[in-house]
Amino acid sequence: MTAIKYTSIILFVLFLSACAEVELAPRKNPRLSAATVQKIDPVSVRFAAKVYDYGTQEVVEYGFVYNDRPTPRVGDGITISRAGKPDDFFELEAAHTMVPGRKYLLVAFMRTTNGITYSGIVEFVNQR
Repeated sequence: MTAIKYTSIILFVLFLSACAEVELAPRKNPRLSAATVQKIDPVSVRFAAKVYDYGTQEVVEYGFVYNDRPTPRVGDGITISRAGKPDDFFELEAAHTMVPGRKYLLVAFMRTTNGITYSGIVEFVNQR
């Protein structure tokens, strides 16, 4: 009978210690400025953005997405990107096939080990 009593007490203490709350550090997403069009000519385009905060997760890719639909996202638009973590201000240039006179929507993005963060959407018209 004493063995059951001690076993019950040990199990109760183990139960209480297992219920201790584990505090997780808050995760912070990256923050970046709206993208800007630095240059556009008949065959190439250069976009830029500023990083305000890299967040708490590892940044694995950064860049820009544009298209002529309401919400440009990676996988649903033209993506210009680089692997790794960008400088505080980054620019990327690439060839394009934009139609002259058409309105496009542009976002900057940073992909972390936990997901993708986008900047606000900027509209621009290809004048070339």
